[in-house]
Amino acid sequence: MYLSDVDLREAVASGALIVKPLPEHEVGPTSIDLHLGSVEEAQVWNFEKLEEG
Repeated sequence: MYLSDVDLREAVASGALIVKPLPEHEVGPTSIDLHLGSVEEAQVWNFEKLEEG
């Protein structure tokens, strides 16, 4: 599936795609460029909780 920048922004706005915070200047025509921070700032996801909600 390919999403345009408009589709990506709509997906974020509706909650179908979660990117927090959304780097507005990094939304391209078909992608969102993400940059990873330091390991100390990394978050561990609880996949079981994500599947519930």
